Order: sequence, then structure tokens, then C-alpha cells
Amino acid sequence: MWNCAGWGPMNGMWFMPIFGLLCMLLFVYFISRVFNRNGGCCGPWNQGISPDNQDKDALLDELKTLRREVEELRKNQNEEH
Repeated sequence: MWNCAGWGPMNGMWFMPIFGLLCMLLFVYFISRVFNRNGGCCGPWNQGISPDNQDKDALLDELKTLRREVEELRKNQNEEH
């Protein structure tokens, strides 16, 4: 009933699993490159300091200096009364 007329003989079909694995590895590589570009994901290649962290550090320093100034003003105001 089945004489493999549609698929042909099985000679040479051993390379199909190897070809499938190679294609899968290529797809995984390209997908990982797309998702890891421009710091899109957390990966070992994206561990640099981002500009956002630098801005946050500058803002935190500014807040600390403002708090010190407020404390000094409160001390001066309490000493006057």
C-alpha cells in the first residue's frame, strides 16, 4: 500500500536531523542577538553603567546636600528663638 512514492527512497535522509539542529542553533543565535541589543535584556554583555544610573546618583547627591542645608537652617532658626 505504501511504497514511498511521494517521499522517494530513504537514502540520504540521515542529514535532515543534523540540518534541523543547525537551523535551530542559528535561529536561537539570531533571536538572542535581537533581544540583547541596546541593553534590551540582562546578560553578561549588558552589565555597563547606564546613563540612568548616573543621573540617579547625581540626584541622590543633590538631595543629600539639600537635606544638610535644611538641617543647618533649622539649627540656625532654633538658636535664634
